[in-house]
Amino acid sequence: MSPIVPALIPKSFTDLEESCKKILPFTHEIQVDIVDGKFVPFTSWPYGDGERVEDIKELAENFLIEMDMMIEDPENVVEEYLKAGVRRIVIHLESTNNIKDIYKLKEQYDFRLGFSINNDTELQKLYEVIEYADYVQCMGIKEIGSQGQPFDTRVLDRIKELKQKFSKLMVSLDGSVNFETLPQIVNAGTDRCAVGSALLKAENMNEAYEEMKNIYASHYST
Repeated sequence: MSPIVPALIPKSFTDLEESCKKILPFTHEIQVDIVDGKFVPFTSWPYGDGERVEDIKELAENFLIEMDMMIEDPENVVEEYLKAGVRRIVIHLESTNNIKDIYKLKEQYDFRLGFSINNDTELQKLYEVIEYADYVQCMGIKEIGSQGQPFDTRVLDRIKELKQKFSKLMVSLDGSVNFETLPQIVNAGTDRCAVGSALLKAENMNEAYEEMKNIYASHYST
């Protein structure tokens, strides 16, 4: 996995395609955030009229796609994305009580399963299902679902605790990753960062991406 991954919240499939065209020259990894208007109070692709999950097959030919499922009861739709070529799935622990059902899909599909946890949720909830996780996603913001929020510093101690308990566990961070917060995020032990507006709104996205990779490399220690 790349240490810096562009994170998209597409309004439509056309929006997703256009963003991917800009990203393709410098990376083949993306995180696509989806919101259903229930778990998070607004919607994104594919929850608009006429949108289809299977269209993402076109992008899966060129990208390793991670789907960040900010939706209620994700167990009802995960398989649709796996059939469409998605090979990384992030499930928010607050969104479901059926983690084991999602894990069972590994018997049929080759994918990596990540668990995301909000900073207001006790880490014990994660520890109860950690055996099913290929990796973990911590949140750099208090309220999930939109980009450009202030950094929630509570996450730093949570990352440190996770790395102390599970030294080989890959820990990602999503939310408020930018040039100012990245050094402390990496110093806390974060292995990978999903980056939204700091990349997507950069004047030169390619240069911003390379600069973030350099910052990561200069602060990360195994």
